[in-house]
Amino acid sequence: MMASDQTLKEFMSLANSDLSTAQKYLKRNKWRLEYALNDFYDNEIGSFLIQDLARDNKILGIEYVRPLTELYNHYAIDSGVLGTEGLVKLVDDLGYTVDHLVTLCLAKLVGCIHFTTPILLSNFIDSLKANKCRSLEDIKNLLNEFDNKLKTNGEYYTFIYDSCFNLLLEEGKKTIDSETAQEYWDLFFACQNYPIKVQSDQYQQWFKYLSNANIKEITKDQWAMLLRFFKKFPSLSELQRKYSEDSAWPYIFDEYYEYLEDNNKI
Repeated sequence: MMASDQTLKEFMSLANSDLSTAQKYLKRNKWRLEYALNDFYDNEIGSFLIQDLARDNKILGIEYVRPLTELYNHYAIDSGVLGTEGLVKLVDDLGYTVDHLVTLCLAKLVGCIHFTTPILLSNFIDSLKANKCRSLEDIKNLLNEFDNKLKTNGEYYTFIYDSCFNLLLEEGKKTIDSETAQEYWDLFFACQNYPIKVQSDQYQQWFKYLSNANIKEITKDQWAMLLRFFKKFPSLSELQRKYSEDSAWPYIFDEYYEYLEDNNKI
């Protein structure tokens, strides 16, 4: 699909317009979606019969689209799109830091595929509108809910953990570097307020094993299975008592177990 076709599709979806209207406003705004939407709402919104649209379940949600478009534009500081730098600034303005897990929740919510790829305006608007957010304060309240959910809902915590791998991937790659993986494992496992609790000696020995074995890249399967591994063996003592090399764990965990034995850690 050509870029112009994608932009047309986004405009028609957000404005609930026909093709000719989308072409009209995009062409006169040089195919810049956010400018075209603002132009459209400035000139067309007065002609819509909102009550009739509501009865037909086609209400546009103008009270969300306009402020969210402006919010997107404010943080679209990476060549006119919401990219990594803009997302970092948004998170900072929301009172969080990028090394907080709610950053992953927000990125996943607004349709971020990888941290290195921009977030589409349509995804940003649709996702936040669906959660009744139209201001920074609304989004901050939503992130507070996510933070609480991470601490109380094991399924959601696992979902965000699994989603994290793709967010960390660079476009076109299939693995993430071990150093980056360890930084994010620290976020998931160092805090004891989350549903899956891992003793520090367990995951710190895992880090030492990766360094000792000179493992530079982590696969998606290794990333996903580590959480299940730590859930079953949250401590070295649990690992020593219950682990069996006959179990269907990825081979890297057998090697980790042997490393612990060889170094008298279990």
